[in-house]
Amino acid sequence: MNAGRISSGLPGVRKIAEGRWLACCPAHDDKNPSLSISQISDKVLVHCFAGCEQWDVLQALTELGLWNRQSQNGRSEPSERYSRDELEFMANCCFVANSMRRKGEQPTDEEREVLRGYFEILRLHKPDLASLIAEDARDV
Repeated sequence: MNAGRISSGLPGVRKIAEGRWLACCPAHDDKNPSLSISQISDKVLVHCFAGCEQWDVLQALTELGLWNRQSQNGRSEPSERYSRDELEFMANCCFVANSMRRKGEQPTDEEREVLRGYFEILRLHKPDLASLIAEDARDV
């Protein structure tokens, strides 16, 4: 697991340096990316410059399936595992977005970023399903 994977699941993400990203913090209603996500060796560091408590940031990332509080070594760490239901939800969101585009409705920039993150997760964990989504998107 790495910082890049976490950042891909968050809106407003931009890479600022090798192994470093800024994204909208999921712990508060963030309009301007304030969450720093850094890869330092085998560790991922997160910090909200808007002042969110570390616990709140990790809790929000956990709820999004981007962080695992119950790792085998007793340390909190990013999560690589998604349940079947989570992956199905992400795929359904992508298919619905494709359907909406066919009807002339466009997702917002924030929704587009979330969908990109979902697609990347699906590409890594369910490549056949990601191919179907990409094929469906070509019909838009």
